[in-house]
Amino acid sequence: MKKIKVFLFALGLLLLALFIRKLGLENIWSNLKTLGWKFGLILGLSASWHCLNTIAWKLALVETQYKSRFRHLFCARLAGEAVNCITPIVNLGGELLKAYLLRNQISLPDGIVSVVIDRTVHTLNGVAFVSFGIGLAITWLSIPIAVKIALICSISLYAIGAVLGVIMQQRKPVSALHGIVFIIILILVLVKKMTKRKRKISHHGYK
Repeated sequence: MKKIKVFLFALGLLLLALFIRKLGLENIWSNLKTLGWKFGLILGLSASWHCLNTIAWKLALVETQYKSRFRHLFCARLAGEAVNCITPIVNLGGELLKAYLLRNQISLPDGIVSVVIDRTVHTLNGVAFVSFGIGLAITWLSIPIAVKIALICSISLYAIGAVLGVIMQQRKPVSALHGIVFIIILILVLVKKMTKRKRKISHHGYK
């Protein structure tokens, strides 16, 4: 197990090195200097976001007698989110990793259930937040009708997907995780097609 941890840590450092090489150290440093003290503010906001989401995740574990420290959950969450950022499978790998990292403190099925609950609540919050933002945009901004229709259809599809995810979670939590991922992928594809269509409509309209 120790060798595996060392290997994974080395792999993480390698990915970080490749990331820095791809972006360029000078570009990274230049952007950091441009941000200045504001980088600390951004880092603080990000840290607070992860802390609050970790607390929410811990609440989903109340019924499982999970009594591990906050830092264990926090580290598991960061690891999962990191995997989500570098894998093209829309959160599936990272979410399963979160449950796997807690396997010594809690059974894997209970861990997966907690992850599904956490992700579902997170998705519902996202629907509410985006709906509020779209409502303000449609009400106060002067935008083409085609764009308004696309926004309304997009959030409607997103909301339907979230509701289906909740229904699946109530029946089969483990299968729900795969279902939620499939729904998200489907929504992204539909939104992309609608966006292309909206651009064509707007283009011909302006002509």
